[in-house]
Amino acid sequence: MKFKTGLASLSLLALSGCSNAPEQPPAQVIVTNPCPILSPCVLSPVSIETNEDLVNALNITENDWLQCAIKVDSIISCQQTDTTDGQAQ
Repeated sequence: MKFKTGLASLSLLALSGCSNAPEQPPAQVIVTNPCPILSPCVLSPVSIETNEDLVNALNITENDWLQCAIKVDSIISCQQTDTTDGQAQ
């Protein structure tokens, strides 16, 4: 009878290793830079055949540069705010 009791104890000991592991908490996501990524500025293609086309091309190009400046300024502002917040902590 000792053999059967020992064998049963051994098998129960082996089965204890098959239990489920405790659930791990979800991984934390750390945001290091909340500012948008800077992308290249793109100028619209223009075709110039007349003086009116030249004036329109100037207006289109100036607008493209304005949109680019707005994008760059907003990212600079975001980075300055992020840096200021980091120093305040």
